[in-house]
Amino acid sequence: MDLQAFRELVERRFGPHLERATPEAIRSFVATTREQLFPSKRDAGRFILDESNTASDMERAGALFLAETLALPADVAAIGLWLHAAEVWYGLVETTYDAQFADLMDDMEDDAADES
Repeated sequence: MDLQAFRELVERRFGPHLERATPEAIRSFVATTREQLFPSKRDAGRFILDESNTASDMERAGALFLAETLALPADVAAIGLWLHAAEVWYGLVETTYDAQFADLMDDMEDDAADES
């Protein structure tokens, strides 16, 4: 898939300005699209883990991802980076929503306790 085809896919799914994007929809889209473009290694349906390239921490995992991305054709690298950025961004949005909802629930519990 080239960058233009990817752009059209994103716009069909989420709108030209991602107005229909939600954390859940992005997570699903990223997982599906990533598997299509960067398929997991499998043998008879079972995943194959490449343990020769394991990262011992998040910093090393990030470095490996970025180094491997540099070796990809430009369109594929741009798509991979977009998918990663969308996953991270909407993950942060979802975390923020969760925290705000938790604060709201705490406030409601405090109000209920005050009324008792």
